[in-house]
Amino acid sequence: MADQVVRGTWWMLVMGFIGLAGVGAIYAAYWGVAELIARRWESGAAAVLIGLSMAGATWLACRHRTDLLYG
Repeated sequence: MADQVVRGTWWMLVMGFIGLAGVGAIYAAYWGVAELIARRWESGAAAVLIGLSMAGATWLACRHRTDLLYG
């Protein structure tokens, strides 16, 4: 019984990280594009870079999710 609780909790944590990182990547990228449209180059470029970094982390977490869950 305790093993199922631990596995379920770990699954929720991994999937929650993937979901929140994906949402954060989308938010940061859109925010960066809006900043670039408003001609705020420094903050816009930084936000787009953060969004791309978070998108890469999300992609890697999705790609290796079975290793994270059952490794």
